[in-house]
Amino acid sequence: MSSLGAIMTRWRSCRKSTRLKAALLFNEPRPDGGSRSAANRLRWTAAIGLFSVALSGAVAAPDILGNITMNRISTANGVPAVVFPHWKHRSRFRCYACHPDIFEMQAGANEINMDGLRVGEHCGRCHDGKTAWAIGFDTCRDCHSLGEM
Repeated sequence: MSSLGAIMTRWRSCRKSTRLKAALLFNEPRPDGGSRSAANRLRWTAAIGLFSVALSGAVAAPDILGNITMNRISTANGVPAVVFPHWKHRSRFRCYACHPDIFEMQAGANEINMDGLRVGEHCGRCHDGKTAWAIGFDTCRDCHSLGEM
């Protein structure tokens, strides 16, 4: 059986338990009290991506799970637009880690700018050099990645 076939078989075997499926998707503790290693979480993250690709055809999993392009002021200031990999953050954290305290869940509702990020607002809340990589002049392309700088 192909690896995708094995993944699909595993997916079907747990579809009766919505709670178990949520545990597999969102890295929560398993409802049966079992533990999962980091490697197992990584395998399930990959499986979710493959499952999404299988359902959609040739579309890449990150596009299905959601990259968000933010360009309110970037190109007007001569820098490429920001591409936020929502799928990558969501694979590691639950929604309430960011919503609604850090970000409102409405497109265009958050006034994000570099001055705010540098003082710990929005993305800067975690991207402080301790929790996640720090925002600085050497990391511009990590976010401003739509087009060339």
